Amino acid sequence: MVSLAEFPKGSCGDACELLGQFLADSGLGDWQYRSGKRDEPFHTHAWLEQDGLILDITADQFPDIDEPVILTRDSGWHAQFQLMGGGHVANLGRFDGHDHVGDAQWTYAELVRRATEPPAA
Repeated sequence: MVSLAEFPKGSCGDACELLGQFLADSGLGDWQYRSGKRDEPFHTHAWLEQDGLILDITADQFPDIDEPVILTRDSGWHAQFQLMGGGHVANLGRFDGHDHVGDAQWTYAELVRRATEPPAA
């Protein structure tokens, strides 16, 4: 997918949908897609939440975040973003009807294959 070409930069939305699908398929329940914007400097961002737990695999695109994965109940950093919309269950269904639905499905299948294949001997 083109949106993942410079991961994590600019990849947060599509990465959340893919990860949400993977977590659900792995038996870890539905995760809510959250997105927000901040004005100074202007940025938008997306992450996942479930029962007060925040999971963010693209926050390190911002200069003040060093961790490649954030898994926390502390919403301090994410609170700087004004929520846009109420969110939705993160999954591949969000790509239905979009021009790149095929790319999303292929990318998801490839990510699952890589995540689940045994390590090389």
